[in-house]
Amino acid sequence: MAAEWYYTKDGTKFGPIDAATLKQFADSGVLQTDDLVWKQGAKQWVTAASVKGLFDRASVAPSNNASE
Repeated sequence: MAAEWYYTKDGTKFGPIDAATLKQFADSGVLQTDDLVWKQGAKQWVTAASVKGLFDRASVAPSNNASE
């Protein structure tokens, strides 16, 4: 069985959702890097930015380097 995830927005808890949906929310901007997430079996809630692979690097740490 896939892990069920929960997330908070403005103090309200949502879920359960599957990992694919959580990723879609991150990609679409529904889920922000500072929102809290938790999955079954985890000891505590963590920021969404700390979940490996949830956000691409560009969205977590934007680069100001021009490649021209």
